[in-house]
Amino acid sequence: SVEEIGKFCFLACKGLVCVNFPDDSELRSINKFAFSETSIKKFSIPGNLRELHDGWCSGVSNLNYISVSEKNRCFSVVDNEQLIVGKSDESSEIFDVVVFAARNVIDVVIPASIRSISSFAFSLRID
Repeated sequence: SVEEIGKFCFLACKGLVCVNFPDDSELRSINKFAFSETSIKKFSIPGNLRELHDGWCSGVSNLNYISVSEKNRCFSVVDNEQLIVGKSDESSEIFDVVVFAARNVIDVVIPASIRSISSFAFSLRID
């Protein structure tokens, strides 16, 4: 029944490699830097998630797979699961913001509907 993950909540938790939420999770918001500098490789976006704040996963160089629940109206996977896109206006049908790119992306196609790219969307850890 967690609804929000706060700022810096899991910052630098190097042992954290996989984060999954059930489709019916009440999670609605993940705040800035909540998962920054972790070792996450896989992450799931549940149906009720509405907000991924800038930097939520900055410096996470191993995150190459994010799944998005089919029930989620705010986020979608595009470009062969390389990009997670969101909406600048939740009531719109248009996904116009890149919110995340797989960290192993080499070649990416930015959809024509995109108007902005979120801070840290392509961010890697710099050692």
